[in-house]
Amino acid sequence: MGKQPQRDPNLDLDLAEPRLGPAAHSMDTDWFAVDALGQIGVFDSGEGGGVPLAHFEAWSAQSSFDELLALLVGEPAGSALRFDDHELFAPSPSTLDPWERYSIAESPEQLGDGRGSLLIELADARAAADPRLNPDDNIYRLPGDRVLIRGWFDYDRLARSWSELGIVRVRAPYDVEPGRLGVFRYSCSDYSAGPYTRQELPRARPLRVEQLSAHVRAALANVTFTAVDFRRAELVQPFEHLPSQAWGGEWLGTDGELHPIE
Repeated sequence: MGKQPQRDPNLDLDLAEPRLGPAAHSMDTDWFAVDALGQIGVFDSGEGGGVPLAHFEAWSAQSSFDELLALLVGEPAGSALRFDDHELFAPSPSTLDPWERYSIAESPEQLGDGRGSLLIELADARAAADPRLNPDDNIYRLPGDRVLIRGWFDYDRLARSWSELGIVRVRAPYDVEPGRLGVFRYSCSDYSAGPYTRQELPRARPLRVEQLSAHVRAALANVTFTAVDFRRAELVQPFEHLPSQAWGGEWLGTDGELHPIE
């Protein structure tokens, strides 16, 4: 299978040594790739999608988009990274599937009970350092002109601190869409290791890897598709470009043909 993964001292990632076999390369793995133009894509394998072996040379066996997100939002303020918050706090469309709907709270009374992933807009950037906004390690100050904090919160505790923290409004639940950071998103729902289907385009100009710091470029360097342009490729099959692995003994090409996994 080639050389074994090494820890890159320049990367602040928890690198788990992968087991080189089908089990390590499926089971809902998020992996990341750069295309021929330097554009960035995040790929959700589901249970059946193929994953390039090179991905595991720098990332854990089941890395998530949150790992990449943590690197992106840690970029210097002067970098090319921008967070598109257009209509972020618009009312949830009634046409959305039930599991995709969200709520907007503009007062503590509207927040409700429970715990969950929230996106919080603050009136004053200084409030972002308040320890009441750091219940765990999943807090990110998102890029852009507005002060937005994403994290996992206790709703009741947050409601009690609403005025003191200067909270403007809250979106619940919230997971950052790759497209808001200029990243393409693909997923695979085919248990026959079929091609990945493009699910989301960047909302504005695509983010390019050369616009990022050396630290992030190194994290994304392992998987590059030199013959793919994410702007045009609605389907991407990693087996057609790089040594990859998946469950089972075959993979389905973009040509509709089955091929053995070697």
